[in-house]
Amino acid sequence: MSNGQILLKRNPIFNDKDKDFYASWENEHGQQALPWALATGVVYYAQSNDPNFSTDDWDGAIEYNVDPSASTVANSPSREAASAAYYKEQILVDERRLFIGDASSHSKHVPGRTVSGKKVVMIENGRATRPIDERWVKLWQEYLDRYTSTQ
Repeated sequence: MSNGQILLKRNPIFNDKDKDFYASWENEHGQQALPWALATGVVYYAQSNDPNFSTDDWDGAIEYNVDPSASTVANSPSREAASAAYYKEQILVDERRLFIGDASSHSKHVPGRTVSGKKVVMIENGRATRPIDERWVKLWQEYLDRYTSTQ
């Protein structure tokens, strides 16, 4: 369903491919990103996060597809501003905690199916595949409210 995979490197504060890295990536970062990703039109998002990762020098991979027509953010200046702020202040900060920097600064794009390992699908067909932690839903709504009230 995606056009490829994006390889990522974990922050060295995590032991070599330890369970804490993968658990945090899936259960914290993935949860944090879900409300924002769904609002921005992500219709598919998966993490490949297995300690037996098949590509040397990389620690994980993501796959995603975006459908611009599924976005509830596009073409609304206040919602676009909220989205940009949430990404910068929440998601990007957490990427820097998990990875060796923000994903765009060090990632490598590869063809689909390059990576084998445990695939954790977070979004499929434009819907979350698991309940979204309420604290992230509330925080996302706070961003929307804040930027709607300033426009």
